[in-house]
Amino acid sequence: MISQQNQRMLETRTAPYFIKKYHSTTLWSAIERAANEERSAYFSSTDGLGRIPVDIFSIARKKGIHVVEGGLTSNSTMGEVECTTRGFVVRLVKGVPKGRARFTLAHEIGHTLFYTLGKHQVGLLDKHELMAEESICNGFAGALLIPAVSLVKSIQPQQCETAHSLLWHVDELSHRFDVSVETFLIRLQSVHWSYAPALLLCFRYREHSESGRDPKLRVTQSVSLGQGSHFVAFRNKTAARIPLRSVQTLFSAWRNQLVAGFDASGGRYTWLQSQGILPFTRSREDAVLEDVRISVRESGHWPMKTLRVSTASCLYSFKGWGERDAYIVSALIPEAGRVRSSP
Repeated sequence: MISQQNQRMLETRTAPYFIKKYHSTTLWSAIERAANEERSAYFSSTDGLGRIPVDIFSIARKKGIHVVEGGLTSNSTMGEVECTTRGFVVRLVKGVPKGRARFTLAHEIGHTLFYTLGKHQVGLLDKHELMAEESICNGFAGALLIPAVSLVKSIQPQQCETAHSLLWHVDELSHRFDVSVETFLIRLQSVHWSYAPALLLCFRYREHSESGRDPKLRVTQSVSLGQGSHFVAFRNKTAARIPLRSVQTLFSAWRNQLVAGFDASGGRYTWLQSQGILPFTRSREDAVLEDVRISVRESGHWPMKTLRVSTASCLYSFKGWGERDAYIVSALIPEAGRVRSSP
């Protein structure tokens, strides 16, 4: 089934152009092919092809792209690309985490694929064309930094059996590929998951994306895996409405320890009822049982159901981050047979 978002993208000029350029039948396959071609064009089997993490700065350098920190023309972006008479210039925001900088550079390289001889091939871009190109560049960045073959080989089934072990494995793999956990979650959706059903959610403190009001801890990503691929918590839904009380408590506990609204040290945090907020580690099993209300696909519809799930959560923050910078990733594994209709 094609989502409404993907259907709208296919109705633009941008998506069909990209599909045709890479001689593909679907947008997903075009993105995969573009990423594979970029890696193989600049790395041989002896100097980095297949090596993890992908050396994205070497790819940019070999493509003749000049990468600089700072000097952005907009304060609302993490990076930007400019096509000049002397080639492409990519500007990145200073002082961001390495994983985020790597993703931003890969994303901006994606924009260069829409140019031929210094001219953008789609032409004048309206809001829908811009959104389509941004979405393609996001997908391309994930595919470039996290090759599908390497990702599949890296997943260890025995490390995905509990909510805590799954969450730790996701964290571990994101470090291996040198990307943020958020980037890794997006890429994880492209992998066929034959292990225990699970739902991975990412939360950020945000206003509703459509109304621009009511700041709360909201779902920004929902990744369903395995037999649980028919479970979803839709974007914008609040942690309070799901409800995931462990997520709300973790966020509140972390926010209470901020100094003048900012994290003084940064780190990965979890919360235990007996001990409060603690560093997130491999050995500390922090999963709790909760009853949550999420949507379950049934005959093309998405009715709300109540599920008993085992939940583990980790809050990610860096030094100097505030409530709008940090994010929480939660792993939910449904208990067998514990699904019932919600009123």
